[in-house]
Amino acid sequence: MESMETDLVSRDESERLVSRTYQTQLEEIAIKKNTIIHLPTGSGKTFIAIRLIKRFREALQKPWGEGGKRTFFLVNTVPLVTQHSKTIERLCPVDGVGAYSGEDGVDYWQKSKWNAELTKYQVVVMTSQILCDMLTHGYIRIEDINLLIFDECHHAVEDHPMRQIMKSFNECPVDKQPRVLGLTATLLNANVTINKVQETLRVLETTFHATIATVNELGEVLNYSSNPHEMIMYYSHPRPTEATNTALLLLNELKELVYSVNLPRVRGNFNIKLEQGQQNITSDPKKVSE
Repeated sequence: MESMETDLVSRDESERLVSRTYQTQLEEIAIKKNTIIHLPTGSGKTFIAIRLIKRFREALQKPWGEGGKRTFFLVNTVPLVTQHSKTIERLCPVDGVGAYSGEDGVDYWQKSKWNAELTKYQVVVMTSQILCDMLTHGYIRIEDINLLIFDECHHAVEDHPMRQIMKSFNECPVDKQPRVLGLTATLLNANVTINKVQETLRVLETTFHATIATVNELGEVLNYSSNPHEMIMYYSHPRPTEATNTALLLLNELKELVYSVNLPRVRGNFNIKLEQGQQNITSDPKKVSE
């Protein structure tokens, strides 16, 4: 169940939602270890994340500042902050869901302001840059987080905020690190070449201290995903228009003009590599003059 599908579902109704078989399998994997879930768009990655929030919510019960932890759901765009926060609020039995983006003026907030916000909300949805800044300024520690969810985690390359956040794990003991869940419908960016696929996937797993998990068979998943249906459409060649005929006439006139220019004979072989569509006319009798 993606968030757009579940926005109209009340919290009481959410209790009656039944997890699909593949969702349950991936959820159980994510319960035991850091996981990057790879599923097509519309197949229910957000629903798995919400079920994970429920199962980890025991650590959220203590008050903030008194041993209580918080769950962070990180996204890449402002619209997704609103979309995911509404979905979690309606479907997940937690005390408060906060939603933050740069438009809220959070760049100027001090630690006291963030403490007040984290006291009110057990789950926080925000753009990843905000949490990156909070960690940099010491407003929060990695060990204060019980579950860290990265939406569209394939963006975590080079100096992306998600990647910077994960570097904070190096300063935190393993037994105090939060569980990590990555969500993505696209494991690879468009500019990855075939010979770099395995390396790219290993780097992604290393970045999130996680392993990639998906389904063995796409049959059931494709019944729910919103990937486009592809088909081949055939068409006949259009009839030439007046503009087309005019263009052809001009091109033929240009061709005759080129052939009317006398070129001197070229002696020797220069082995010049021709580009696609070019022709060697240096030996054409119609083009050579002594």
